[in-house]
Amino acid sequence: MLGDFAQENIQIQQLGVAVTRAYAQSHEQTVLKFTRAYIQGIHRFKTDKAFAEQVMREYLDTTDQTQLDDAFNTYKDVFEKVPTPSDASLQSIIDTVPEAKGKSPGDLMDPRFVQKLQQQGFIKQTYGS
Repeated sequence: MLGDFAQENIQIQQLGVAVTRAYAQSHEQTVLKFTRAYIQGIHRFKTDKAFAEQVMREYLDTTDQTQLDDAFNTYKDVFEKVPTPSDASLQSIIDTVPEAKGKSPGDLMDPRFVQKLQQQGFIKQTYGS
């Protein structure tokens, strides 16, 4: 391994979901339902190692248990319970992608769907704490 971004606390946007602002505005309930399912999927991955490894076995096309264990142990800490990108991780995109030049982190994200679920207690209920 060359490095571990999670262990080194290096802010980099590794995963994300994107829709246009117009779609998010005209399909708010669909985006909210997707966000709810996304959070449930993260929870399932983090709390059900056997299921997570079964899925990774299929999509990574490997049966190597060491690779599966390593992937699970790496990604269970990468996936956030509250999946909103940080300004620093988005800034890393702005700094390296020419098309993003002149943008601010706020231009690239709309955290209201995750925030709404958090305010409703959905995330706390999902994780039981």
